[in-house]
Amino acid sequence: MNFSCRPHDKSPCHGPKHSQAYLHLLAFVGIVLATVFVSLPLRAEAGGSRSSDEASLRAMPKILRQCRTAASCDPRALTVRVLAKRDEVGAEVRPLLPRLLLIAGIQAEIWDDTILEGPYEAENFIALDQVEGFFHNDQLVAYRITYSARAWRLGRGGVRVEEGRIVESAFVSVSLKGFFRDERAIAEFHPLR
Repeated sequence: MNFSCRPHDKSPCHGPKHSQAYLHLLAFVGIVLATVFVSLPLRAEAGGSRSSDEASLRAMPKILRQCRTAASCDPRALTVRVLAKRDEVGAEVRPLLPRLLLIAGIQAEIWDDTILEGPYEAENFIALDQVEGFFHNDQLVAYRITYSARAWRLGRGGVRVEEGRIVESAFVSVSLKGFFRDERAIAEFHPLR
């Protein structure tokens, strides 16, 4: 496509060729701007807000460690329920899926600087595999999402030698404004069996 128009050319700068290219350029710029304006508030919310549900979210790893190691932890005080799987989505989670999938995509962006620096290659399509609800004394305190992408282990010369998925999990606040990677489930390649 020709996006330039030179005044010294004898052809007019407006014609079907130029207007179609201009429309394609405008559409592309619109998509980029929409993506930026949707993801910027999420990025700002992830690090900025200190609401009560975010405090609960930050406490999740500590609560989990205590309940795994302390004899005094009442196992009924902390429960984990699977709220959605890839092929089974409950009605209470369905409205949250677009935002949770967006969060998963933001979290997976770091893969370029971590696991994908190794001998792996992955698709850009991120799937939301599972949504878990963490309940403390029967009150929802956080979600944990598990997301993945189709991937390959690479051999010499960048040849794909083994297919699998890169899988990772993250904790998400009840308000869906705060989130962070689950340090016990950082991006890992799982070969297909």
